[in-house]
Amino acid sequence: MNKKKILCGVAGASGGHIIPGIILLQSSAQQEDAQVLFFSTNSRFDRSILGHYPTTFVHYSLPVIPVPGKRFWRYPLFFYRTIQSFFISLVALWRNTPQRVVSMGGFISVPVCLASRTLRIPVHLFELNAVPGKAIRWLAPFAETIFVCFPEAAAFFDSAKVRLVTYPLRFTVKDVISLAEARARLGMSAHKKVILILGGSQGSQALNALAKKFFETTHEKDLAVIHQTGGAQGDPQKEFEAFYKQRGIEAVVFAYTHELNIAYSAADLVISRAGAGSLFELVFFKKKSILIPLEVSAEAHQLENAESMVKQHPALLYLARQKQVEKDPLLLMSLVSNILHQ
Repeated sequence: MNKKKILCGVAGASGGHIIPGIILLQSSAQQEDAQVLFFSTNSRFDRSILGHYPTTFVHYSLPVIPVPGKRFWRYPLFFYRTIQSFFISLVALWRNTPQRVVSMGGFISVPVCLASRTLRIPVHLFELNAVPGKAIRWLAPFAETIFVCFPEAAAFFDSAKVRLVTYPLRFTVKDVISLAEARARLGMSAHKKVILILGGSQGSQALNALAKKFFETTHEKDLAVIHQTGGAQGDPQKEFEAFYKQRGIEAVVFAYTHELNIAYSAADLVISRAGAGSLFELVFFKKKSILIPLEVSAEAHQLENAESMVKQHPALLYLARQKQVEKDPLLLMSLVSNILHQ
């Protein structure tokens, strides 16, 4: 009797890494009749996402922590947790002997992929962004194959290893519903213009602040809003529910949802960060969108993501720089007005 094939995936600390990793491995497992090991962090956020997807995955939580940067006093704990994660991964991989390990990026991939190479298990890297992250670049020499979703990313790797593939979307055509049905399911008016505000899987304080400033100053009439606030800092969901109620603005506010397809389908316009997943979903749902990339050093790839996608879809996507719209609120108001009234 043949032993069932086993695949392994690793992603963590971001819905933008975990969700496409789950989708990719679910598809591979079905095609290859395989079981899946999945490594993530032990954070509540990771567990909440993984818990939503009913799979036959065997889940391993690793105690890794983010690279401390200038917080030098945290490096002893950082190295201890990394070494600990390496040995947890090594034992799990040795016991299960997967056919391959698929990394979606992020530092959590480093101990898992090094353990994989120690056991001579092939490593496949999946780069979701236009500019590869540090972990993927560092692991590239150890990889057998590197999959990229943006053509620009291929230039960073050995061309013999690179394969250009489509982004592993969580949605299918069955998830696209009519505007009227979507608004009915959300309990929203059918006649108003609806703006969807997306700050990524964990929200964006800067985008929340821009949203507040916009709705305090806009002269647009009959506007409604769907707002993903995130929940990492304080309780922005309650804050914005009170804000919109006070101003008499029809609003659906949530910290995070696994039914974002309904929000996409209900929207006339989206204001969004530029994570790879959000960009490919906006194009999939054919939504006119203003992209405001996060441009801090750890997330600088969002600008390159946005520039690449705007070139490919100029009639659908519009790029606005955060510093510009923060300095001149009229810029965002003008963009919104022009797009809504095209």
